[in-house]
Order: sequence, then C-alpha cells, then structure tokens
Amino acid sequence: MWREGFVTGGQTRFFVRALGHGDDVILLLHGWPETGDVWRRVAPPLAELGYRVVCPDLKGFGRSDAPSGGYDPQTLADDIASLIRNLHARNAVVVGHDWGGAVALATAFRHPGRVRSLVMIDSPYRKLDLRAAWHIPLFNVPVLPELAFKVAPRALVGAALRAGSRSDEAFADEHIDDYAEAVAAHPRSWLAYYRQLSRRAVLDGAKRALRRRQKRGGARPSGP
Repeated sequence: MWREGFVTGGQTRFFVRALGHGDDVILLLHGWPETGDVWRRVAPPLAELGYRVVCPDLKGFGRSDAPSGGYDPQTLADDIASLIRNLHARNAVVVGHDWGGAVALATAFRHPGRVRSLVMIDSPYRKLDLRAAWHIPLFNVPVLPELAFKVAPRALVGAALRAGSRSDEAFADEHIDDYAEAVAAHPRSWLAYYRQLSRRAVLDGAKRALRRRQKRGGARPSGP
C-alpha cells in the first residue's frame, strides 16, 4: 500500500510517496512537467523485489516546497542527499528522468556516499542539444513563460507530453490535468531548473570548447 507524507531534505520539505519496506531504498526523481506520481507503474515491481521505493515531488513541483531560490546544482544535490539521510537510509539507488536525472547526477558527484548506484533516463548530460530541446531557450525568456503556464497550463502540458510520446494514449487525461495543476501553481520555481541548470550546462560547454581551442592553438609542430 502506498504511503504519503512530507520529509525534509535540507531546507526543503518534500512531498513523498513510498511503497515497500526495508533498508534498500530506490529514489525515483521525475522530470518536467510531472510529479512523483509518474512512477506509479514503475514502483510496484521494484517493491516486489524487496526495495523501499520513494517517489518525491522535486523542489518547485507538485506539493513539495517551491522557494524562490536554491535551484543551483549544489543546493539541489545537498537537498537530495539530506532527503536520503532523513529517509533513514545510508544510501540509495537514485533513478532520475529528465531534470530528475540532472539532479541525480549532481547528487552522485557531490555526495557519492549517498548514491549506491545511478540511473539516468533521457536526461541532459555534458551538453544540451538545443536542436532537440528548442523549448529551453523559450523557457529562459523572462516573464512570458510564467504568464503562459498560468493562463493555459492544460493546453501547454498536454501538447508537450503528447509531442514527446510515441503514443497519444501514453498519458491519461486525468494525469495531464494533475500535472497541469502542479506546474500552474509555481511556474517561476520549476522554471529555475531551465534557467539555472541549463545556463550552467551551456556555460560549462562553452568553457570546455574554449579549453579545446586553446590547446589546439597552443600546439607546436615537432621536428627541426
């Protein structure tokens, strides 16, 4: 039977859903525009294998806290590491989809002792391909995304989910309604993932490209 409640991680109060019991914890981190409820079909088979499966709403999503700041990779990683500790677990298998994968990766790098193993699903890693993720620049535009998701969250969320799905029936109407309600509540908070994490990824990519260019420019031919 599912158990629901709030667990603190860092300065954030996370709304969590849990299934199963035991010391072996699997932490499932969702992406945009979802909540922890997206794992409702994934969690039961894992619980049957003997795991305690925990599905939080990420900071800024659903019923978890949505503060105005604290969406940088370091703070997000610290929050998740603290959440694992407050679940009375030494460490956890951390699975992340979309932005949940980026948060999971940051947690693994910053708190390796808390992440027993890491699984990333369709997540930004090393660089962002803006040809496929064309919505990211749009989400970095000031003010307009907040207004759009306040005015027409159902239409935007439904279009986004169905555009990225192989089947039009992948998401039931009631689930789209729930996700739309969740993203409409605090759009400025979840937009911080795109505005802080994506900018950090672009900046890191630019730094790597600059270092490669400097190395090529600094090479000298050998020989007499």
